Amino acid sequence: MASSAASTTSWSIFTRNSGAQPNRTCISRVLSLPIANPAQHIDRGCLVGKDWMRDSWWQPALRSGLIGIENHSFDHNHAAVQKPGLAGMARGDFFTVDNFERAEAEISVARDLIDSAIAPRKTRVFAYL
Repeated sequence: MASSAASTTSWSIFTRNSGAQPNRTCISRVLSLPIANPAQHIDRGCLVGKDWMRDSWWQPALRSGLIGIENHSFDHNHAAVQKPGLAGMARGDFFTVDNFERAEAEISVARDLIDSAIAPRKTRVFAYL
């Protein structure tokens, strides 16, 4: 996906400070928002249009060995996303992910998108909190 100055800057800050705690690894839980749709809605509506909702930093982060990328749902069923919710959910409340079908929709769609972006690696966990 397209790179952005914001994600490049964020990654530069992270790597510049990566020696502060040697032998430490963190896991970033990410939403799998494909760039051309839900991510732009959340970025503009909730994150002051800074173009932070990108996946362009995932591969460099993984290659560094300092950070892992894991699943944190497709789109949080977020109200800012201007598309119908997965599995028939009304937008705006993640508590509507209240059964197996809806949870599977959020998790599996995210897993497939994230795994394609971080290939050949694959996600191993769903991180909720």
